[in-house]
Amino acid sequence: MKLDFGQSERNQVFRSKVLLKVSKMPAIARILDAKGSKTLRAEPQGVAWFLAAVILASMVAIGCALALSSPTVGGSEPERSGVFEIESPVFSSEQCDPRGGSELCEMPLAAQADETKGSRLIFPLVLVGEVALVEEEKVFLPLFTKPRALCTNRVVRTGDKLTFNGREIRLIGMNVAYILEEWFPEDQWEGILSFLSRSGNTVRIPVFPKHARDGGLDRVERLIRLGGKYNLKFIIVLEGYMAADYPIKSEAWFDSGYRDEYMDHLRSVVTRLRDFPEVALWQLMGEPSCAPEGGRRSCYNSLVEWARVASEEIKRLDPCRPVAVGMISVGGYQPHEEVAWREMHTFLSIDAVTVHIWTNVWYERELRIADELNLPVLYTEVYHRAYKKNGRLIRPGILEKRAPIIEDFMQRSFEAGVDGIILWQYIHQGYCGELDYNQSDPAWKVLRSFNQ
Repeated sequence: MKLDFGQSERNQVFRSKVLLKVSKMPAIARILDAKGSKTLRAEPQGVAWFLAAVILASMVAIGCALALSSPTVGGSEPERSGVFEIESPVFSSEQCDPRGGSELCEMPLAAQADETKGSRLIFPLVLVGEVALVEEEKVFLPLFTKPRALCTNRVVRTGDKLTFNGREIRLIGMNVAYILEEWFPEDQWEGILSFLSRSGNTVRIPVFPKHARDGGLDRVERLIRLGGKYNLKFIIVLEGYMAADYPIKSEAWFDSGYRDEYMDHLRSVVTRLRDFPEVALWQLMGEPSCAPEGGRRSCYNSLVEWARVASEEIKRLDPCRPVAVGMISVGGYQPHEEVAWREMHTFLSIDAVTVHIWTNVWYERELRIADELNLPVLYTEVYHRAYKKNGRLIRPGILEKRAPIIEDFMQRSFEAGVDGIILWQYIHQGYCGELDYNQSDPAWKVLRSFNQ
């Protein structure tokens, strides 16, 4: 019997034709040469992953604590040949996460910890591969592994939820878009973060190329460390679609213009901040769009490819932390817009759906697609207008009316499976913008009630 992975780029990660036999008992999986005669020779990187899998799986048997404290996987490994075994308490093609029918899928190597201690499933390792029919039976064909031992003290995607050290987490908080601007005084940071930590657990900030120039990443790191003092997480937006010092990104930018400064910036920020547990999620851009091109199909094709290249580069540097694209929504009602949205969220390097939304709007398509793809959903900008452009209230008592509207919106969203809500935005001093919240706003009580 001969199986072929095909010629796709990802399938070439493991070039040998392999067959995985899955036993029905708590399971031993053997990777065998498809012909059954020659010894399988894997590339050194593949050998390292599979040997690491054996070590990790053995440690899982000892208990949850040891599994999650396993040493970092990877590094150099002498080239070897042979048949490798992966032992796993859970190994079934039915558990493979197909990510919406994409070519590859993920399957956790999981161990059920002691139920009497209230422990949850732990996931020290994830295999990435594809399911194939062999003698009318589904088997899982592994291509490469993603180590979960690296993910201790990190927010990670676990199915359609976000977890932190095995516990489900909801990200609740505020945008603070101005906090890293040169004109904003650093001595006000602590007051902001201290106040926000009383009602939420997350702050969403931009870290654009302009914020990283001339030693700017030192400043960013100081902010992240200070947030850690108050147990805050950060969603980091790596670029703005309409950033002040850049023109609106065009189709040409998504086609090739991003490959220089944007990719260099992405690498420097992710490399600098990837070891901080305070970083919860990377967003590729704030509100990327093809609106100036009228939603042209060719622009969406370029946008999808940009999302793939950028997200895969982040995963190469930071394999644990979730990555999201950052679009407002599916877009208009041209069929190819939904096709593009769906396609980019089937990439294994994209871990979450993020949406920007008004409290009087409900996005059915986005929630449906996220559910079909088994992905977490976060509303990373939530809007409700309360002020005029001159900073005065639209009418007396509107803040007291806005708070229960936000409460109802959050309740409905969490009941629908949303995993995070970040309001736009907190203003520390001075006049409020149309959508802002100052320290006296009654909405803080609402946030606190959901952040218990």
